Amino acid sequence: MSQLFLSPDDFLFTLPFEALVDGDPQAFQGAPAGPYLGEYATLHYLIDQPYLITYLPSASALRSLRQFPKPPSDQPPRTLVAFADPIFSPEQEGEQVSQESHLTRQILTCAGAGDLRPLPQSAEQAQIICDKLQGRKEDLYLQRRATEENVHRPDLQVAHYLLFSTHGLLGGDFPGVAEPALALTLIDNPPGMDGFLTMSEVLGLDLHADLTILSACNTYGQGEKAGRGEGFAGLTRSFLYAGTKSILVTHWGVEAEASRDLMVRTIQQMQSHSKPQALREAKRQMKGDTRPYPDDPSGRLSLAHPFFWAPFVLVGEAE
Repeated sequence: MSQLFLSPDDFLFTLPFEALVDGDPQAFQGAPAGPYLGEYATLHYLIDQPYLITYLPSASALRSLRQFPKPPSDQPPRTLVAFADPIFSPEQEGEQVSQESHLTRQILTCAGAGDLRPLPQSAEQAQIICDKLQGRKEDLYLQRRATEENVHRPDLQVAHYLLFSTHGLLGGDFPGVAEPALALTLIDNPPGMDGFLTMSEVLGLDLHADLTILSACNTYGQGEKAGRGEGFAGLTRSFLYAGTKSILVTHWGVEAEASRDLMVRTIQQMQSHSKPQALREAKRQMKGDTRPYPDDPSGRLSLAHPFFWAPFVLVGEAE
């Protein structure tokens, strides 16, 4: 199977090439039979071709990864360090957010971004992945512990896998958020930390991870910068330069159940396959799945639509 590296530019940064279709979509002529959205299962996508697909912010990024590998850390290794289900509002815990976090949330709300929604299923995802990897429960930073302050603990320096299951924001879309950022817990933050891990703060981390997963995180967003893929490029490039070899990242807001299942399957496949092949197999499995239709328990919903499986892509080193 051939390895295909893609380094798109401008708005092509926002396109998961695996979802491109070849041939004539005959299945869309006439009334579809079978599960809802089942006609998408008849299409032939690039993911069905014998290619292992990996994305790069630039060709120089791959050269840098291979010519200047990060020396191993002398600290005891961690299998997985995960941040999930952060607390975004005081109502979730009956606590007060820090002054910096409170002001930032006000700015986001006034700018039309709305409030940040809780992500309870992200905790379940982190716990399942931890079990699959036989990681330590104490390396799961959930809810109150999913803080920007804990990101700077030495644990991250020695994590083989690193998971952030949270919302992503794009810089420039909202006043007060000048860079792409990951939203973490907003309560009990010390002075100087607002709960948002920005691109420049990621660049200051000392990472040795083989894979960083940005799950349930919308790196596509909205607006002109999102349309040019700047958030996608900025976040991925910052994690690569901080020392991680490769990143699983999303192009759009991910449906929670599909995100959980796809990530768990990818981790399972990685026990016997390379990273791009593991992601490819997980996506192809999901394309063949169905689940009960939400509004009709007797009906079925096909997960063959690219909305469910296409947004996750692998960026960086394929080995």
